[in-house]
Amino acid sequence: MLATPSRLKWEAEVRNALVEPESTAGVGCQVFLLALMWWSAAVVVALEMKRLLSPISNEAALYPYPFALTGTVNLAVASIAWLLVRAVECAQTKCFGHASQRKELTTYEALVLYGMGTCQGVELALGNKALCLLSVSTNRMAVACCVVFQLGTSVLWGLEKLGPTKMAAAVVLVGGGVLESLRCQRSTGLVAAVCGPHQQPGSEETEDLELGWALVVLSALLSSNRWALTQFVLQKSTLLSAVGSMSKLQLLPYMSPATSAVCLGMAATFEQNAFSAFIRGMQSMSSSLLIIAVSILTLTVCELRIVHVTAATVMMVLAAVHNIPMLLAGVLINGDAVFRNQWLGFILCTIGAILYFTARLWDEVEVSGMKKEDADEEELVHLI
Repeated sequence: MLATPSRLKWEAEVRNALVEPESTAGVGCQVFLLALMWWSAAVVVALEMKRLLSPISNEAALYPYPFALTGTVNLAVASIAWLLVRAVECAQTKCFGHASQRKELTTYEALVLYGMGTCQGVELALGNKALCLLSVSTNRMAVACCVVFQLGTSVLWGLEKLGPTKMAAAVVLVGGGVLESLRCQRSTGLVAAVCGPHQQPGSEETEDLELGWALVVLSALLSSNRWALTQFVLQKSTLLSAVGSMSKLQLLPYMSPATSAVCLGMAATFEQNAFSAFIRGMQSMSSSLLIIAVSILTLTVCELRIVHVTAATVMMVLAAVHNIPMLLAGVLINGDAVFRNQWLGFILCTIGAILYFTARLWDEVEVSGMKKEDADEEELVHLI
């Protein structure tokens, strides 16, 4: 069936509206829908991982092996991402007559990707181990406070400058962390007023709370350095042009196997019974593993798309705000107990994260303005 000019025009208008919106309203609607999909997928991942690792009831956990579970899930993510990349390339070849031109990875580039995947594996394994010890809500509170480590790491790496707004954000983040970690048992005076009604010692999480927080902090430190390394590799290094031209989906088939390998290695060291337990419970866990893998892939693609239609800073602001639905999901679905001091600390951490990412946005606007002025000056000198 031949395509008429009117039909081609209609298809172009639909494509522009849905895929490449030009109006502010169109971009806003697309980002809103992508954010909803991203946050929903993140909630599903957190709740399903928590259900497998450490259920709410007193029943035995389905699979209390966070290292092995992380390795298995990332192996599934790598397989699905590889299939999607191949499907996209085949579709491009069929529709446009040629595949997308992508530079071949060098050995050095491949080692860099594997190294990033290895670091990500340790980071995710520690984060999922913390999820065994903390409730979903407490875990998200800890993660919200740890944005301060991203700021400190970027400054140390020379990727950012520390201005007044970022310093204010750091103070607010530290204040939120202090509020969340207040010792409220047997408190009096101002501390009791801030804490509100609180659980009694030994009722929930008290034994594992400190270890869980320590693991979250260690995971956040690894994450901040990994993202700083990623930014440096993709933006600063001229030797990794092939990696810089690849999308996040194309990176996953290289990084996720390394992530899976290091997690499975940690499982072989610290969780000797994990593999036999996986074989026994594979049938009952298969649907959950598939749901987690697809959800991780979905949130990754949504992040990529948001960055494509807006900016990386917008995605990071949404990442800070997405802790809110994650915390609410833990409260409403899992029945997590959240007390007054924790709510106040979480609110402060969220405000601090938004302040920090807003300051980054201002820095990017200032740098782009300076580059434009320099280009105009060069053009003027050339004309003279």
